[in-house]
Amino acid sequence: MNFKGFKSGTDIRGYGAEQFSDEPLYLSDEFVMAVAESFANWLGARTGKYTNEITVSIGRDSRVSGPRIMAAAITALTAKGVKVYSCGLASTPAMFMSTLDLKCDGAIQITASHHPWERNGLKFFTPDGGLEGENIAELFLADDDTIIIGGDLMDGLDQDLNAFLNKILDEGEDEMKNVKV
Repeated sequence: MNFKGFKSGTDIRGYGAEQFSDEPLYLSDEFVMAVAESFANWLGARTGKYTNEITVSIGRDSRVSGPRIMAAAITALTAKGVKVYSCGLASTPAMFMSTLDLKCDGAIQITASHHPWERNGLKFFTPDGGLEGENIAELFLADDDTIIIGGDLMDGLDQDLNAFLNKILDEGEDEMKNVKV
């Protein structure tokens, strides 16, 4: 799986509708859970808090895949001990404002914005605003600099990882400069 395909500027995007579960960029529950867990770890590192001291609000738009993706994210966050405010149907600006009004360390909005119905995505916020592209790239790194691909280290990872690392080394991608080989 090419996890970089999920990164879309300042958010994560892919196919959300279950009819597209065979697509390479399908936002499976496992993938969403891995990303939510990574967001909790990233927030912990950023704030200097343990994940069980972090509060995250989460909302979604009206896409059919929103409830499933939201449930997967909440499951992963609460498993890390994160306090979660489930905001249900919410706008993207409202989710940013929840970091200020509810004093959350972070927020997740599940939306694909203007993209077609079968797509969905995750936008991330802190009280300082939306995450930037380099922050999104950091979400794909675990605490030990292990690359997270689709939730679990998948079968054949050594081949995928070698291809990925060779691509980084060949192209000198700045957004992955913290990868240690």
